[in-house]
Amino acid sequence: MNLSTFTENTANPNLSRAVVKQHGRWTDWQASAEDIANGDADGGVNGFIYYTDTVAFYQANRGNIHAMARDMARDIGESESLCDFVASFNCVDLEPYEVDDAILEGESNEDYTTVANALAWFALEETAREYVAQVDA
Repeated sequence: MNLSTFTENTANPNLSRAVVKQHGRWTDWQASAEDIANGDADGGVNGFIYYTDTVAFYQANRGNIHAMARDMARDIGESESLCDFVASFNCVDLEPYEVDDAILEGESNEDYTTVANALAWFALEETAREYVAQVDA
């Protein structure tokens, strides 16, 4: 499988390409995607370690990340609210209204970095799961 084949068969090709690019080379992605899918991004993944990187990634891909999160929230029947969904992440210790405030207010909000980081990691982990599912198919 190559990068084009992978990304064309994902729910959000633009976001999938962005995740792989942020991570590094395609061969590096192939070597680590299964570990990313089976673990948590907070363990340290190339391109997604530092807040400066994760916040910038979130800002550059915000619309696609929000769409992916809303779709997943709806699919699992948890909630159609992006803020409820993000507040349920293990790495987020915030109430849904606090997540909403952080998203709406941006960098001026004290919780913005936490929310942006969590959503960048979410995109990373879900893209890795999509990759593993394609490889295993």
